[in-house]
Amino acid sequence: GHASDSRLVGYSICNLAGSCTTTMAIEAAAWQRAAADKVLYNIVAANMSYGSSPSLTDVSQQAIDAAALNADILPVCAAGNGGSSTTGSSATSNGLAVANVAPNTKVVAGNSSRGPLSGDPTRFFPDIAGCGSGTVMPRRDNEANNYVTSGTSMASPQVCGAATLVKAARPASSARELKAILLASTESIAAQNP
Repeated sequence: GHASDSRLVGYSICNLAGSCTTTMAIEAAAWQRAAADKVLYNIVAANMSYGSSPSLTDVSQQAIDAAALNADILPVCAAGNGGSSTTGSSATSNGLAVANVAPNTKVVAGNSSRGPLSGDPTRFFPDIAGCGSGTVMPRRDNEANNYVTSGTSMASPQVCGAATLVKAARPASSARELKAILLASTESIAAQNP
């Protein structure tokens, strides 16, 4: 993606081979593993493209917060594909929740979760948007063919890659500073999304 010289570390959080389902406990374990591996792999930012919990007291959200606050990793999470429902969205309070927009129009996709965060009607949600519509990638187990798909799961890695580029340009920046820099330097898409 954006940061082609970055090293990537992958953690599988599928709870059954061949499926893409997980549990909040497995998500939490992956964030804890990333925090434990922070120094070994110099982890700057971590992407999660799974549904999660909007509750700040959920084990998955506490693990995300711990990765941000204790391990200095910027969590970047897909906002979810529930439209106006955020009941399956990750709160990501100390990271960035990412919406999906079309690259040319910058209009938030109809299925991209948005609005007040479930359980916290005062929180503007999501935090930031990335291009996740019509994303072309190699097809799994058949890289000669393309796979085209859309969603917040395609948008959040774009933001995560941008965070690693900012870190490369500003190596002394903390995860919280990376979040602030990204939020302060984004283009407003309010006109396209009244």
